[in-house]
Amino acid sequence: GQEFTNKFPAIHRKIQERSIPSSTMLITRIPGDPSKPIPTPVIAMAGGVEKRDSDSYWIPRNELIAIFLEEIEERNKRNVTDQGRIHIVMGSDVTQVRIIDSQQNANNIDVNNENRHSLVEVTSNVFDGEKENTYEAKIVIGADGFNSNVRSRLSQIDGGKFGVKRYKSPAAGLRYKVLQMPYGMNVPNITGTVPLTMRGDSLYSFLSVNKGAKNEIRMGCLPLKDPKSPRSTNIITKPNHAIWDITDGEEMRKWFQKSFPRMSFQHESEGGIISSAEWSRFASAKGGAFPSPGVSLNMQLSSNDETCGVALVGDAVHVFPPDLGQGVNSALQDVLVLNQTIIRNGSSQDKSTKLTLGLALKQYERDRLPEAKALVKLNSHVGPYQYKQTGLVDTTKAKLKVLNILFK
Repeated sequence: GQEFTNKFPAIHRKIQERSIPSSTMLITRIPGDPSKPIPTPVIAMAGGVEKRDSDSYWIPRNELIAIFLEEIEERNKRNVTDQGRIHIVMGSDVTQVRIIDSQQNANNIDVNNENRHSLVEVTSNVFDGEKENTYEAKIVIGADGFNSNVRSRLSQIDGGKFGVKRYKSPAAGLRYKVLQMPYGMNVPNITGTVPLTMRGDSLYSFLSVNKGAKNEIRMGCLPLKDPKSPRSTNIITKPNHAIWDITDGEEMRKWFQKSFPRMSFQHESEGGIISSAEWSRFASAKGGAFPSPGVSLNMQLSSNDETCGVALVGDAVHVFPPDLGQGVNSALQDVLVLNQTIIRNGSSQDKSTKLTLGLALKQYERDRLPEAKALVKLNSHVGPYQYKQTGLVDTTKAKLKVLNILFK
């Protein structure tokens, strides 16, 4: 990811300012039983144990997106002409992608050589379906997630060649949602000791006192730089866990108060740290689910004359549970390789070696698709039990996996 951000100094600087470097992170595992002391934090081995030339950074996804949008706005301000400006359209959905070859495109004339050339036509509408827009381009980038409409439309064009190969993973299907807790809150320790004040540069794992596959639960807090933001607390469970049957905020609060007696989860009128509004929001939230690892069978499609085309990047190509934390990094690597391939083609002065756009897109696919497949396979095997799945089958498999690693 930093290979990408280093090309944009303002983006890289803002990420460093708004994130937590992995080298400073500690993790504290907090027992659910309030009679047990909170242990001393240990070094969080984020990013692996190998020595790195630079830090990796923890930053909330919404903050990273905000930084990208800020850079786009700044670049548009510096660009006094409309050419090269970035126009962002929110709340729209791709409904059609067409590759119109030069033979069909009688109205599209290149003024430099008077030859017809091909183009990609994209049709989108706002989510209420009342307005439709059509765009024409030489190249379209499908970066619209693993339920990519761009990929689906390409599959319609190319006879299903953009299908998805799925892999099994013990983490696939786990459900998650987020409870917002105060930044820098105090966690009670045993009697006679000072409470633990949660630090923004540390990880925290809260264990419950519950037993049983449908009731045992953990809360996880990731690092957060901004003290004005609430501390997002991740809840990750199997789909049949008890919390998914609770939709009332007060009932949810009581369930958590019983599960985490150490925490100040009493009603807000009695000094509880979480408001009734937040309990209601959390209880009614549908949350999300980890996807099965999957990879698209193809990453690009170009016109017959190879003068235009469509390329897929990021989750539109490869998706997996967040076991290795490589979703954003691999997407940015896709963008880097695609950009380098196109630039290398455009800057070549030797016409005998210069690639058409279509051939450049094919080269991008040859470079990235094997890596995408390998990354998806890796994610289906490495770290799928880190979410502490409950139940005899999963706990047994998790122990066997550890033994398998130790004896290799």
